[in-house]
Amino acid sequence: MKALLLNGAVKPGNWTNSNSSPLDARYGAGVLNIFNSYEQLAGGKQANFVSDFVSANTAHPPIAATNFISALSAWDFNTNSSGTNSDGVNHYFFNVTNIFSGAQFAATATLIWNRQLGQTNINNLDLFLYNCASSNLVACSTSLVDNVEHIFVPKLPQGRYDLQVWKAGGDNIVSTSETYALAWEFSSTRLAISKSGTNANLSWPVYPAGFAVAAATNLTLPVWSTNNLPLPVFTNNQNFISIPVTNAVQFFRLRTPNF
Repeated sequence: MKALLLNGAVKPGNWTNSNSSPLDARYGAGVLNIFNSYEQLAGGKQANFVSDFVSANTAHPPIAATNFISALSAWDFNTNSSGTNSDGVNHYFFNVTNIFSGAQFAATATLIWNRQLGQTNINNLDLFLYNCASSNLVACSTSLVDNVEHIFVPKLPQGRYDLQVWKAGGDNIVSTSETYALAWEFSSTRLAISKSGTNANLSWPVYPAGFAVAAATNLTLPVWSTNNLPLPVFTNNQNFISIPVTNAVQFFRLRTPNF
């Protein structure tokens, strides 16, 4: 539940993090959104297809995918193991794509595990996202001071990716195996526009939540604003706004509002 709540949070416009500090110092994972967390829960438990070992403190690039997890919004509750001379890697493979050419995705993944009773130290787990085609590292979360890892990539190109849960081996591990929870979301939200009589209809998916329509009068020096736009209504799992068509030029986009 902790992984799902963190992963479903909506990022404010000035949210920021780093590899070693996976959560924003002000907002944490973002603003709580139970609907997003529920939708990820509804994606079901999806186990990784491959687990392997690499020599301790060595590189662990993506390996050949044996199968892809079809649920781009889901979770897992699993165990990772390492040894005195080896690190453990659990691989989650995703084919991140849709029917729209050039579409980009927002990728969010959260890994959590417990501090073990009676232990002053914790096992070191990290989270990595690799591009399967190029073997390039896209993002990682490698905090050494807590038991939460969090990745957020707002503009992820379509492709095949390896999401890795990594467990450090060596002499300082608390235990050879560690139970963890992982939640993820790869989403691509598009704003559609159509005309109906004298109105323009704007629509976008209900999930993921946290987006608002903003309007501007030009794209040279745009000033995006949500003022004077009606609140959306919900129809067939879509947000829907209808506005009168005027002679004035207007441009519209979806954005995450500043809270």
